Amino acid sequence: MIKKIGYPLDKEFAIRAVSLQGAIIDEAIPVAPEYVKSETEKIRQKLGERYKNIQTAEIP
Repeated sequence: MIKKIGYPLDKEFAIRAVSLQGAIIDEAIPVAPEYVKSETEKIRQKLGERYKNIQTAEIP
């Protein structure tokens, strides 16, 4: 499971890809490290919740 972090001024422009295990960032795009850290934490929490839901979902 992977989700993008959007650029602060244009959320559709991806500056990073985050998964539960790692991340990829385009260092050429200047973004405040605090923003990247905050967004990474939010996304990992959401991905973790989704992963748990998938793990516990019953298959009909």
